Amino acid sequence: MRLKLIVDEALEDEIHAESDRKLALPLLHRLDRELIRRGDMYRKLGVRDVAGYRNSEGAPRLPGMVLEVHELRKYVSIDDRFTLEVSLLLDRLVRQGEAFDIYVKLH
Repeated sequence: MRLKLIVDEALEDEIHAESDRKLALPLLHRLDRELIRRGDMYRKLGVRDVAGYRNSEGAPRLPGMVLEVHELRKYVSIDDRFTLEVSLLLDRLVRQGEAFDIYVKLH
């Protein structure tokens, strides 16, 4: 599995987890923390989505983020704790991320 995080297309973190699939978890946890942080910021401003946040006066700029996931099926086909954790984190990011300008692309 290969994960690539693009932040405003200027900064890229790339992790090749082909030899150790657990290298993916720190990046997924980082994005999950960012999702929570942005949710807290939205609540403080009383907004529900990216448009509302961007229209708020005094709101600091938040860069858009895209997580590219390659060859996921190879690593989630094993039924273990890692697969469960990756599945839960990706599910949350896919379902909630768009409202916070965080996107997941599966290849």
